[in-house]
Amino acid sequence: MRLDLRQSLTTKLWQEVRAETAGFLASFQIPEVPQRGLHFYDIDLPNGRSLRIHLRVEPSGNGVLFVDVTDVVHLNQTAVLMAKMALDGVALNGARARLAARHSGAAVDQIER
Repeated sequence: MRLDLRQSLTTKLWQEVRAETAGFLASFQIPEVPQRGLHFYDIDLPNGRSLRIHLRVEPSGNGVLFVDVTDVVHLNQTAVLMAKMALDGVALNGARARLAARHSGAAVDQIER
């Protein structure tokens, strides 16, 4: 029992260290500009339904986000980058760090919003 608790605590600690380290290391990486073209995502919802997401990235870096082809959102370059990281499953801390690296003049509270 005591050994199981120790292993559990060690595992949890290691997971936290890895998550923090990943966020720290991400702060040194300037995010790649999303490739232009059409990106497809299927998002499963907790209620059993799913959403079909299309992200179209224009040559200018701006883009358009389609949700089930019924809702359309026009995005600037930063919003395209944020949408792409979110859809690719980039952790929030890592995404914030990458945005901070890309926009070095931005205040921390701006990036956290």
